[in-house]
Amino acid sequence: MPLLINNLSIERGGREILNGVTFQLDQGQLLAVLGANGAGKSSLLRAIAGELSYKQGSIRFNDLNLLDLNASQQARLRAVMLQESELTFPFAVHEVVEMGGYPFEEATAGQTQAWVDEALELAHIAHLQSRPYEQLSGGEQRRVQFARVLVQCLAMHTCSGKVYLMLDEPLANMDPKYQLQLMEVLRKLAHQRQFGILIIMHDVNLATLCDRILLLSDRSVIAYGDPASVLNRQNLRRVYDLDMEVLAHPLEPARLIVVTI
Repeated sequence: MPLLINNLSIERGGREILNGVTFQLDQGQLLAVLGANGAGKSSLLRAIAGELSYKQGSIRFNDLNLLDLNASQQARLRAVMLQESELTFPFAVHEVVEMGGYPFEEATAGQTQAWVDEALELAHIAHLQSRPYEQLSGGEQRRVQFARVLVQCLAMHTCSGKVYLMLDEPLANMDPKYQLQLMEVLRKLAHQRQFGILIIMHDVNLATLCDRILLLSDRSVIAYGDPASVLNRQNLRRVYDLDMEVLAHPLEPARLIVVTI
């Protein structure tokens, strides 16, 4: 069963920030959410994460209503990486990553360690595992948090076979090399292990690596579908107030490239 968002509307401080948002995220799919600053992207993710109430609509995981699930049950259905993660204790990197396994008390120590080892490799931070987390750069801390949610995802995959991963700007503060590495990892997890992955991002060109794009503007969805159907001059002008041209990638004809004009 997919993640289903139906007619979702959200208010904050008496102001409507999302209106009637409807879409779905299937297993095996990588979905990018794009929109200008203030479009409601992070609020959408926080609602899906169970951290933000909504005035109407529904959010359903595997046909289960999010409002009927407690925090522990939600943590076994989806993993969430928000933009900011505060840690005030002097944890080592491997200890932070291991936290992703906390919702799965039935896991053995061996299972948890295997998930941690795999997540460290997928996030390309095995060499950092003994370092104090607070001494890392901003980009390195983002990769550690990514590894943490990967442990949660690997546990979900082992326990139920169904995984939803929600990421809010995971590419922030990363060099282009690590941005591309992370996108490749996400594509493999979606296509080879059937993870359902939603990623909020600003880079339109990196979004072309995704299977689907959800385009937000004026508090609503203005386009939802594959990159070729969503990314056009009219939609991009409406969202970003810029003239952009969508072209075939010169080296990978199956991909698109977006340039300002």
